Amino acid sequence: MTTALVVVASTRAAAGEYTDRTGPLLVDWLRGRGYDTPDP
Repeated sequence: MTTALVVVASTRAAAGEYTDRTGPLLVDWLRGRGYDTPDP
């Protein structure tokens, strides 16, 4: 199985201004296509 990692860089999410939704969305997309992807 192929492994993929998702890296999202957001200063606003890191500062707690909002919750990152992109990382989990991409992880789900990759997993749906057969990639082994750790939780965000």
